Amino acid sequence: MLLRFGVTNYRSIKSSQELSMIASSLDDDPLSLIENSAIKENILPFVVIYGSNASGKSNLLHSLNDMRWSVLFSHSRNEPSANLPFNPFALDPDCLEGATVFDIDFVVNGVRYHYGFEQTRKTFNREWLYSFPSGSRRKSFLITPTSPPKWRKPLPYLKKSHGRGEGDGP
Repeated sequence: MLLRFGVTNYRSIKSSQELSMIASSLDDDPLSLIENSAIKENILPFVVIYGSNASGKSNLLHSLNDMRWSVLFSHSRNEPSANLPFNPFALDPDCLEGATVFDIDFVVNGVRYHYGFEQTRKTFNREWLYSFPSGSRRKSFLITPTSPPKWRKPLPYLKKSHGRGEGDGP
C-alpha cells in the first residue's frame, strides 16, 4: 500500500515535491479512511491531484512511472553503458548536472518501508531501503559509490509476492 511518494529535480519539478496518502488531522469520516497497523495515521483510499495548467500534475505521475521503470527494468533492459531515463529540471543549469531523487514509503505484509534512489543520466548514485518492523527505523541496505551493499536477511515481501523514513533519504 502506497503511503507517500517524493521526487526532486524531474521535468518541471525543481525542488522536492510529494504525494501523501496519509490522512490529515481534519475531521474526515473515519469510515472513509483505511487503518493500517504499520503506521499510527489513517490512510486515504484515493487522492485527487488538481491545479492550474502546466503546474506539474502530469509530471508527478510521469515521475512515479519513471521510478517504477527504473526499479523493474533498469538492470535488465539497459546495456551497462546506456543512459538511464533522466529528465531533470531544465530551467536551471545546476539541475541539469544534478541528480534526480525518487523516494517512496509503502506497507507490505504489515511492515512500513522507505525506499529511494538518486540517479543521473549515467548512474545510480545512491540507493536505500529502510524498514520499520516494530516502529523503529532499521537499515535494510544503503548503496553509495563508496560503500558496496551490505545485505541483511531477505526481505519478507520478496518471498511471498510481487514510509517516509526519518530524515531525507539515507
